[in-house]
Amino acid sequence: MRIGRRQWLGGSVALLASRQAWTTAARAADAVTTTQHFALDIGGTLAGTVASISGGNALSGVVTPEMVGPNPILKKRIGHVPYSDIAVAVGAGMGKNLFDWIRASFVGPMTRDGALLFVDQSSNIVDRRVFLDAFLTQMSFPALERGSKDVRRIGVQMSPDQVRQSAASGKLPTLTGTQQKDITATCYHANIAGLETACAAIAKVSQITVGFGVQPVISPIVLTMDSAAASAFTADAVRGKDLVLELRTPDMQRTIYTLTCRSIALTKVGPAPSGSASQVELSAQGAAFDYTLIFA
Repeated sequence: MRIGRRQWLGGSVALLASRQAWTTAARAADAVTTTQHFALDIGGTLAGTVASISGGNALSGVVTPEMVGPNPILKKRIGHVPYSDIAVAVGAGMGKNLFDWIRASFVGPMTRDGALLFVDQSSNIVDRRVFLDAFLTQMSFPALERGSKDVRRIGVQMSPDQVRQSAASGKLPTLTGTQQKDITATCYHANIAGLETACAAIAKVSQITVGFGVQPVISPIVLTMDSAAASAFTADAVRGKDLVLELRTPDMQRTIYTLTCRSIALTKVGPAPSGSASQVELSAQGAAFDYTLIFA
């Protein structure tokens, strides 16, 4: 685990324009991404198909050494090549290897090797980009809304030490059963102990972004509900409690993902930007993630 790699060589690093570093095969893959499928491999095992892939591009690092001596000459050279973060959007049917990585990242940084797979309509793997020594930097829990049929994805962002083009061949393995499923924005349950009735009236939950590091950093949480329910959210009523958000199956009987926002506090209560609803804004001091492989 080399979390301090961006401070390599102790020099000052300037990120230049994106380098034209991909091979002809990679450029060809980029040109047809609208008709492709994408998949994610972690540790040599297929984690599942993903909705989108971006990033992983090489950037140039210029190291400027300290000038020493009576007649110093300033020299610059290309240093360690950094790469832009890789972002993927995943549904409800990914494999245990991805979700274990996400869950562990809420405790502390953990590195993994893997590959981004680009697959044509006949399931042929046409491009393979291997990433090495990557750690997760961010996870986005989707915005939720009662009555909405919109598909939602969980966003995962990772920082690789290296990205390499690899030979692409063969077909994507067939995923067994009904593993790949979509999440809809209306299939959720939110709860805070002691505020069960008020939480049942929550009509919308904002997207929640969790930044990974020594400890998780959670973006503000905005809950939309009617004014009567919002009145129950007082500083004393929420202080130090946990907000538990569950994404569930369409029949609402089984939980797919659980995001627990720990030690919450009330930031503000006020009218929603439009309509007669109210909004409650909360902060959280920590978070945890769990999952159930119900589609495997």
